[in-house]
Amino acid sequence: MNSSNKTIITNNKDDKVLEHICNYTLATLRLKADKWEQMMANPRFRLIGLILLNWLQNGQHRVLVVTLNLNGSLMPTNSINEISQQYVIPSNTQKPTSIASNISTELSTSLLAVSAAMNATACLLPMPATSSSFSTLDGVPRGKCTYFLRKQLNIPLTNENFRNHVIFGDFPIHSKMETLSVIFEEVLKPLLQCAGNRKLRSDVQNKDLDARVKDIHTTLIERGQVKGKINNKTILSLLLPSGVIENMLMQVKQGSFKELTLHQFVNKNIDEITEPKIRLLMEEMIINWLAKMDSVIKEKSEYNVDSRRLKNDIINVCLPVHEINFWINRQENLQNIYNQLTASTHKAVTEILEAINSTYCPSFKKIFHQLIYALSESQDISIWLKPLLQQTIQFSSVHFNSAHHLIVPLVHVIHLIWSGARYYKSTSRMTTLLRCICNFLVCRAQEDLEVANLFNLDADEGLQKISKTLEILELFK
Repeated sequence: MNSSNKTIITNNKDDKVLEHICNYTLATLRLKADKWEQMMANPRFRLIGLILLNWLQNGQHRVLVVTLNLNGSLMPTNSINEISQQYVIPSNTQKPTSIASNISTELSTSLLAVSAAMNATACLLPMPATSSSFSTLDGVPRGKCTYFLRKQLNIPLTNENFRNHVIFGDFPIHSKMETLSVIFEEVLKPLLQCAGNRKLRSDVQNKDLDARVKDIHTTLIERGQVKGKINNKTILSLLLPSGVIENMLMQVKQGSFKELTLHQFVNKNIDEITEPKIRLLMEEMIINWLAKMDSVIKEKSEYNVDSRRLKNDIINVCLPVHEINFWINRQENLQNIYNQLTASTHKAVTEILEAINSTYCPSFKKIFHQLIYALSESQDISIWLKPLLQQTIQFSSVHFNSAHHLIVPLVHVIHLIWSGARYYKSTSRMTTLLRCICNFLVCRAQEDLEVANLFNLDADEGLQKISKTLEILELFK
């Protein structure tokens, strides 16, 4: 601690606890140590110090959250009113022992884990703005926060008891729905279905709870209606159960398939008059697949300052890591679609429609061939672009005014892409890549030439730093 901070933090015991918080936060968010030092040297340190001290010494706040603000600076808080809306973790929260006095110690620990997850999830309410503050130039995601949760209030924290009295972890704040899926699968579902908890409920309650858990699991995981969309993966959903499709395929192979209704395969109680024909459902499924596949295949990346002018099938990229991630994600999504179409159930759908001479079969075959070509293209491009990521990481790990030796390897990698990547060496794609690289170099130069730092230097030293930066940019040019 520097001398200006001693007026707030004077207890050496608190310094040891702060060291735990500092080390975990920097390691988890993958930040340099100067980020913590900048936070402590912030003119608002008195407010920051009070937030830290309130959590450390007073013992009345259960949760401490440390995240990056829009300027890329660390900011601790006991609430998220600075980010989205007023939300304060209540200081009179019941202790785990009072929440579950008749429950075992193991269950109490589970409840604490859920409490930690829920408290941290409360901090995920806002979506961070699209800003370079939430992603480093080498692609490391910064859209997450670290949380520290007291197991019990009013217990002084020391270096010795920190790990026993504090639950800590991190949560992404760029994808709330993905976090919800993880919390449900790994925390809530095991907690609700464990044998110890089931004994505390009646059979009726357990039966109702099992049904609700199954519905949520189906929505989040199996059907992919939520999780599939947030993981940049396209889900080709089935409008019919897999058992129905398999029975239909058997009927087709036996030559007995006609205009059958769904109730003949699934449920005799379904109203035959109102239930749509099987063939119409199958063709509706194919139309849905064709639309999704066509949308994915037509996607392409462009560098555009004003992203509002872009069409729906164009992804805006402004840094090399964005372009690389676009092709890697595209490859994974196309591979995911291909795997779905070659799975037994999806394959059975296409076999049925081909057997009954559906008018959508030719369109499906055509777009399937386009899918295979697009997958091969994205695989090849991803292989050629990945070495470029290493070059950008090296630029981010050194001061820009001393990066002369990195320009030649960077240009060499660009030359290899132009000469060897058969799917990528077009004028439009290389133009996009070069504009991303130029923007990356300008961003790195701007980071090193901070106005505040330049004015703190001697005039000659500042001029020399600017001159070296311009030399590197001219060398690349």
